[in-house]
Amino acid sequence: TDWEDWRYPVLKGELRRGSTVLRPPGMVPSLDERFPDRTQTILYQVCTSGSGGRPKRIGIRQEGILNYIDWRIRAYQIHSQDVILQILSPMFDGFYSNFFTALLSGAVLLGHDFRRTPGLTNTMRQEAVTQMSLTPSLLHLVLTMGSERDFVSLRQVVVGGERCSQTVYHRFRQCCP
Repeated sequence: TDWEDWRYPVLKGELRRGSTVLRPPGMVPSLDERFPDRTQTILYQVCTSGSGGRPKRIGIRQEGILNYIDWRIRAYQIHSQDVILQILSPMFDGFYSNFFTALLSGAVLLGHDFRRTPGLTNTMRQEAVTQMSLTPSLLHLVLTMGSERDFVSLRQVVVGGERCSQTVYHRFRQCCP
């Protein structure tokens, strides 16, 4: 299927195209309550491109991702009122960081087709996006299209996957003081 815009409030059993706002009822239990036995079970696999000579598959263990997501939720203070923008491709491991963070914190996960950047800043403003993770190149593109008013609700941006230039950093600081 094609990667499309979607808004999926995790922990609630409905998925529709376009925007919908559903939040999980009540408080979200802690990770320890939901996963008392953090086993060594492989949760998913990441395949490398083979740039080092040979492609590899790396198994991401349940315990490792749960520990990381638990840390991420606490460190970034993510909660059920947050809206996390999912702009990364499912082919990138950062996609799963956003996905599981939203799932385990009760936040809303807002998907946007990363190939359709023109409407992105409007979506960010309308949906009051508070968190996003993306590459510096994509951040530069988003910042170029938007203005300060598009990023008012943004509390946190995680940048990774490549070197972040001083130009992108300074533009970010102008748009998101």
